[in-house]
Amino acid sequence: MLLQEAIQTYHDLLTDQLAQDSQAQLDDQLRRRGLFFGDRPLCTVLRPRFFTPRQYRFLRSRVRLILGAFDKAYRAAIADPQILDQFQLEGWEKELVRHDPGFRSPTPVSRLDAFFITNRDELRFTEYNAEVPAAGAYGDAFAEVFYGLPVMREFMRHYEVINLPTRHLVMHALMDAYEQWRGRREMPNLIILDWQEVPTYSEFRLFLDYFHSQGLDCVIADPREMEYRDGKLYAGKFQVDLIYKRVLITELVENGGLDHPVIQAVRDNAVCMVNPFRCKILYKKTSLAVLSDERNQALFDTEELRAIDDHIPWTRTVEERHTVHRGKPVDLIPYVLNYKDRFVL
Repeated sequence: MLLQEAIQTYHDLLTDQLAQDSQAQLDDQLRRRGLFFGDRPLCTVLRPRFFTPRQYRFLRSRVRLILGAFDKAYRAAIADPQILDQFQLEGWEKELVRHDPGFRSPTPVSRLDAFFITNRDELRFTEYNAEVPAAGAYGDAFAEVFYGLPVMREFMRHYEVINLPTRHLVMHALMDAYEQWRGRREMPNLIILDWQEVPTYSEFRLFLDYFHSQGLDCVIADPREMEYRDGKLYAGKFQVDLIYKRVLITELVENGGLDHPVIQAVRDNAVCMVNPFRCKILYKKTSLAVLSDERNQALFDTEELRAIDDHIPWTRTVEERHTVHRGKPVDLIPYVLNYKDRFVL
């Protein structure tokens, strides 16, 4: 198999000396670029994960179907209160998701987490991070780091290696949302919003440098420094048009309530925020239950239903009800109790 041969070639190249040299360079690059999650190095291995072009095409085709299904579930929830109830939002969340963000997608920037067993194309999604997905800029930085390692130089004598850059896609998602919200194309004043002490702060700097390189006026801002006055939102003296939200909405509400300056400004349509309040709908783990529940099959087409069955774990909210598992009707709570070793609560 091509992939296994490539991996074996990479491993064979890691002689004691080349491995030592590559590790030393990797450690140096981690320090130079600040690639740490808090105090923990973000990478502790000498080989990146490889995919063949065919596997990448497979992943793209499957992700496209699953994202389409999530979008249909979201549209149905906005239109039908009974479907929205399946997502089990808190009262304050229901209040916030009533706000129309001014652009189509509730999740312009998102990340699907999955296990992918490459030797048999088995793909299982475990989470849809639809609110504040991290790692895009980290991934770009690590691609640059690995391209420069001595072992990669030797490996590329045998194989073509192509990375999958992300930062420009995040920027395009932000700008597309802002253009829809604003009604015209222009360069906004952008902030990256999160607490200063979060362990992912180093990634904000990577995004900041990239946004600056693309001509965007951008600062990193802490929610505690935000002010909303005279219909305008400020981070210090910096007037804000667009928020790249990395702080969790729950944390904003817990620390500032629904009167937090950011929440007020967004609800007044004084600023554009990505991702918007409505991302909360799909961010809930219950979104997996909505997709996999037989009650909602009419929302999806045949291809989407097949993809859901193949890639989304069978998920249910624990409640008194009858449902279907592996094609058989079951009484949910007794069934879960009888087979509790098969399920994760």
